[in-house]
Amino acid sequence: MRYWKQAEATVYKYFSEKKGSFIHRFIDTHDINSQLNRFKDGKPIVYTEKKPSDFIAIEDGITFFAEVKSTENVKGITSALFEEQDGMRKRILKVNGLYFYFIYSIFNKCWYKVPGEIIEEKENRKWEDLEQYKVDYLK
Repeated sequence: MRYWKQAEATVYKYFSEKKGSFIHRFIDTHDINSQLNRFKDGKPIVYTEKKPSDFIAIEDGITFFAEVKSTENVKGITSALFEEQDGMRKRILKVNGLYFYFIYSIFNKCWYKVPGEIIEEKENRKWEDLEQYKVDYLK
């Protein structure tokens, strides 16, 4: 299984099993093409509209959008990791919605729950800058 799929499965499992939580996965282009086996030369044939994130979740009564990322970068995170959801994240934050990135560092084997506002301020960050966002409940 690819790292990004494992990362998504980890987040989904956590929220679907945690008491007082709810999670819903948005179906995306990859899902549709996988279900229909609709790839040509490794590229999808069927496309869906852009989704705001991988999931919408509720934890302890708080609703938020959750995007899951994994990276092998040894230094930290870069803007390339966030390009796909950039516009949606900006719109959600503008209306005071909550948006979090659940980022798995393959390099240091750690999970981070980073608020969308932090990414808005500065997308390129070193792992040391994200220490306060480390979470140990995702394994």
